[in-house]
Amino acid sequence: SLIRGCDITPKVCQSAQAVHFSTLSNLEEILYNGPLTPEHVIRTKPFPAIIEDDIAQGLRLFNKRYENYFRQHKTSEVRLDLAPRYTVIKGYGFVALGKDEKESQIIFDIVEHTIQAMLHTQKLGGWKSLSEADIFDMEYWELEQAKLGNVRKKGEKFKIKKTSQEDLTARIEAAR
Repeated sequence: SLIRGCDITPKVCQSAQAVHFSTLSNLEEILYNGPLTPEHVIRTKPFPAIIEDDIAQGLRLFNKRYENYFRQHKTSEVRLDLAPRYTVIKGYGFVALGKDEKESQIIFDIVEHTIQAMLHTQKLGGWKSLSEADIFDMEYWELEQAKLGNVRKKGEKFKIKKTSQEDLTARIEAAR
């Protein structure tokens, strides 16, 4: 995908649990609460794209929300790409969006377990993630980025490409 700067390998989950989760009336509230654990943010971003009917619109909303999140918390960091790492498609389930099969499987596993935990915690009154500022610090911490191979030389900035959304939209649509 041009948004991410590499090919995307979608992995679809339409389990009964994922479909049920995607139909919750408070889905946005749950998902925008933050990742289940801070460690997940380097794999999943702080929140997914949420898609109703229009994939392109869901991706635009994700881009806008992520850009606002970045602007609110940045100090000297250079923004990472604007591609979601997974999408929740209302009434359908979710799609993991990794750069290859291995990364898609890692994201898939994280999201599958996260959904299970979120559904259980909803029965117990909900859960609360770290603050958005703390999540941002984890996401942009160089040691965390090094785990993903995003290592750069001292003084070098992450390179961010200007992107379009057509390819990612097509891949999500094909995965439906």
